[in-house]
Amino acid sequence: MPKTKISSRNQYLLNKIIKELLKSLENQMVGLVEMLLEEFDDSPYGTEDGSEISSTKKDSPDIDDGDVGNEVLGYNNAIGIFHLRNVIFSFKMRYGTLAALDLDLIPQLLIEVSQIRNYFIHLIKCLSLYLELPTYSDKDKAKFISIFNLSSDVIFNMQLFPEIIDSLLEDASATGLIDSNIFEVGSNVINKVEKFQSSYQTFKAATNNNSSKCR
Repeated sequence: MPKTKISSRNQYLLNKIIKELLKSLENQMVGLVEMLLEEFDDSPYGTEDGSEISSTKKDSPDIDDGDVGNEVLGYNNAIGIFHLRNVIFSFKMRYGTLAALDLDLIPQLLIEVSQIRNYFIHLIKCLSLYLELPTYSDKDKAKFISIFNLSSDVIFNMQLFPEIIDSLLEDASATGLIDSNIFEVGSNVINKVEKFQSSYQTFKAATNNNSSKCR
């Protein structure tokens, strides 16, 4: 992360772009974890008493540890989803409610995005075990597969988001040192932003369709 001396006007513009991208990412993270919670809660193994597969050995891991890979998610998968939901809402309250993001906060923000992404990946792997149960209905399997497919868009954007932010900071640091010059954004960054927004729109459209079917 470069130490920037970006002009005040360009800092304002940069902040506006980052906040807009962050809002989109937060909407995706919240949308996905709510879908997982709803579908898992409706599934025949969505309660502690009914779970045939346990992903637990001990308490839920602390997201701040950054070591999610082989850690367990909690006493059962439902607790894992609730824990992740709480982490996401805490993240949203910490960063999404700020009128402006101090550039010094960006490194920690990106670390937390990466940790949440790892948590999602691990949680999806745990939940995918339910697809192997012979007693799990084809209807429930189809629901989970649909959500797993949607999760790839969110996980993709959680990987793309830090790349975009780092590139924007580099471009602003190089070309946005005075207010009279609006900082330039490289074509590779623009392409990444377009991919990010396209993936977000795909996820948004799919979640809207799912909501309509449930009405």
